[in-house]
Amino acid sequence: MNDTESSFLRKTGIRLHALRTVLIFLGAVVPAGSAERPNILLILSDDHSAHEVGYNGGVVRTPNLDGLARAGVIFENAFTTNPIGQPARASILTGMDPWAVGVPGNGGKIAAAAPRWPRLLAAAGYDVFYTGKWHQDGVPRDHGFTGGANIHVGGSFDHFNPLVIQFDDAKVRGRGSVIDSFSSELFVDTGLELIERATDAGRSWCVVVAFTAMHDPWVSPEPFASMYDPARMELRPNFMPRPPFTITEKFRTIRDQAQLPFPVTKASVKKALADYRGQVSHLDAQVGRLLRGLAERRLDDHTVIIFTASQGYSIGSHGVVAKQTMYEEGIRVPLVVHVPLVPARTVRELVSHVDLFPTICELAGVRVPPVDGRSPPGPFARPPTS
Repeated sequence: MNDTESSFLRKTGIRLHALRTVLIFLGAVVPAGSAERPNILLILSDDHSAHEVGYNGGVVRTPNLDGLARAGVIFENAFTTNPIGQPARASILTGMDPWAVGVPGNGGKIAAAAPRWPRLLAAAGYDVFYTGKWHQDGVPRDHGFTGGANIHVGGSFDHFNPLVIQFDDAKVRGRGSVIDSFSSELFVDTGLELIERATDAGRSWCVVVAFTAMHDPWVSPEPFASMYDPARMELRPNFMPRPPFTITEKFRTIRDQAQLPFPVTKASVKKALADYRGQVSHLDAQVGRLLRGLAERRLDDHTVIIFTASQGYSIGSHGVVAKQTMYEEGIRVPLVVHVPLVPARTVRELVSHVDLFPTICELAGVRVPPVDGRSPPGPFARPPTS
């Protein structure tokens, strides 16, 4: 980053603060004198606006995420680095601005020299497993993951019959095995199996469960498919039929943007919101299965849980359907971090996806290399004991 860019960031007040904890935090997770390290569960949603969770004031029903938020640290102003999938995920993986690592848009390849937190955790003895959507160059093992299963690498968006490859397979877009299971249910089933595998081996683990939901098509099994009545959906205050800027034919015909007719109508947006929220509620139910699985295995008091999304989505706000803008709906994401023994609180300062890298490393007791994320101390500090 040059001096001009640094000056611009300072002047606009957009300082990207990492979420990583100070040393006292490790005392909140690892008993004094213990060599044990916490397990880490990273739950990643797709195309999921921060407005579309119950705990942030949304009308959508997300009781499991709401419960996680009530017990954890809510980051109220969390933002993606890029409202496009692959660069956003590159920032999560590397802790760097996507332009800095060669992924300004979809189709890039992360620079070989860029850090990857899975490599660091694996070197420290963690099992680092992956299941779900992989929107990055190569496959998870190329970036440091040590295991996984049922990985979606693109080529199909059929939630009812997801197309996946296995951990040792090569990435060939459009090839793989079609599984007769709804995508979110499949990835949670697999996540629980991976947790079981690592736990049985007596190893510390980090498991990533990356949903293909909320990516369109916005479908879900019953009762979620009919949970929301389009007629009762209220439009956001910034709804408008067309954007307040000149749009190109290329933007108008982007696949995401072309899901609804242009200009958008109130009726089409209400129907889309009902379908979208049905899928959110179904995803929430699967998150509930993950949380119950941890509790049943007595792992919940030794597991850090992080929930976030790759980027947001607009659905009629500012006349935009998709995510590819810098409006809040496209870049603000939900983010909750639950750490055992750490009191619930809400953090209002700006944080970003680049901050997850140092967070995860410090959770694992791993030295943080130079990355773009920085942190205020305190969000995960354990309260003093008498």
